[in-house]
Amino acid sequence: MNCDVLVTLDADGQHRVEDIQTLIDPVLKKNADIVIGSRFLDEKDQDVPEYRKFGIKLITKVTNVSLSEKLTDSQSGFRAYSKEVIEKLNPSDTGMGISTEILIKANSLGFKIGEVPIRILYEGKTSTHNPVSHGTSVLFSTIKYTSIEHPLKFYGIPALFFLIIGVCFTVWSIQIYSEGGKLITNVTLIGVGVTLLGVILTITAIQLYSLISVVREIKD
Repeated sequence: MNCDVLVTLDADGQHRVEDIQTLIDPVLKKNADIVIGSRFLDEKDQDVPEYRKFGIKLITKVTNVSLSEKLTDSQSGFRAYSKEVIEKLNPSDTGMGISTEILIKANSLGFKIGEVPIRILYEGKTSTHNPVSHGTSVLFSTIKYTSIEHPLKFYGIPALFFLIIGVCFTVWSIQIYSEGGKLITNVTLIGVGVTLLGVILTITAIQLYSLISVVREIKD
């Protein structure tokens, strides 16, 4: 429709149209390319159920690993997008994880993501999604896109951790054998297993990083 600003909001009665002007102002003033209406910038008088608050903040923490600007509410559907974002962004997810995919891809394209406080209405049955299945699908999608954007960090850091633990147990096992002439099965198995896991994660990190780098070069 060639609009200057696109506003999206969930169709479950949670958002107030009065907040639209607050949402679009940073985009109109060129202070941000994407603006999220956050439920947690000002939690005063907010009535977000505790289980929802826990799930949203957990997913937001995982999402923030891939973002330059740290957010408080990555799962808010109340958002404003600039014309440039609409033209350049190409989401591929078909589920609820698209909310995370948009943010991670927008960040990788250099778009600035901001937040403004909004009021949220939780009266009656506002959501048609099971919170467990909804939260699980979004979390898995978040992990997927985080691993794609930052494979060295996502796989490399755990790999280093496992390698250190594995080497420690292996050295301990060798020391016990050199002193007593016998192997402690549990210690040896832990050392070998954890070291092998660290090696597998290291190889995965390197291969995925190389593959993604090649794909990005082809796109450019």
